[in-house]
Amino acid sequence: MSLTSLITTIPFDKVCFVVSPFGGYEAERNHFRVVLDNLIRPAVEAANMGLSVFRADESSAPGSFVHQIIDYLAQAHSVIADLSGRNANVFYELGIRHALSPRTILIAGQVDDIPSDLREYRALVYGSPISEHPFKAQLQAALCEIALNPDRPDNPVWGHLRIPALPDDLRQTFGARRISVGDTQANLLLHIERVGTKNRLARSLTAVPQSELKSRFKMSDAELYYRLEQLRLLGFIVKERTSETLEFSYDLSPAYWRELSK
Repeated sequence: MSLTSLITTIPFDKVCFVVSPFGGYEAERNHFRVVLDNLIRPAVEAANMGLSVFRADESSAPGSFVHQIIDYLAQAHSVIADLSGRNANVFYELGIRHALSPRTILIAGQVDDIPSDLREYRALVYGSPISEHPFKAQLQAALCEIALNPDRPDNPVWGHLRIPALPDDLRQTFGARRISVGDTQANLLLHIERVGTKNRLARSLTAVPQSELKSRFKMSDAELYYRLEQLRLLGFIVKERTSETLEFSYDLSPAYWRELSK
């Protein structure tokens, strides 16, 4: 299987995306290939996080090259940005990543490659000529820190604008959230699960109309709405309005379906 076909089957949350110069003169191309293959890949593998290293020039997938890069910048588990040479494309892509996500590691061949606006943030220097030690150990340690604190702000956008972290309720497993919702919500959720599972096997619609829930659980519209909204906000269910009756129907969220199928 080629690298391109392999990468396209790997979920974004299992990818460590590398942003670095890869064009220019042959000597420059060779330099950044050595950094990628001899420094970055071994360090990521040694971190034992199940991440696959990928750089944009390793893809020959059809479609917009820029759109593919932005997909990885937005969704990759982690990004390693090589600031060496102060490449304009690298800084553009780093800015996109900083606006969309944390979990970014800055590296450079020498300290002078790091602009003043970024010197507040930790950067790993691999030297010129390239020195594997202690760089690979430092990169491995940085990845391990990310594993321990995946949402810790690590750039000016996430740090100074104070983007709120996920509520504690959403950091819990679905099992822990379910315990906290109370008996009535748990019974509602169990009914939606049973109907959805049965209808999935029969290859029919899995959503449950609000009128059916109201009739079964003998609740007022206001109480039913409150209890269903709590389940929705905790990530258990989604709702949609049918065009014919304008009535809401409720189904298990994709994330909760995946949890149940494990």
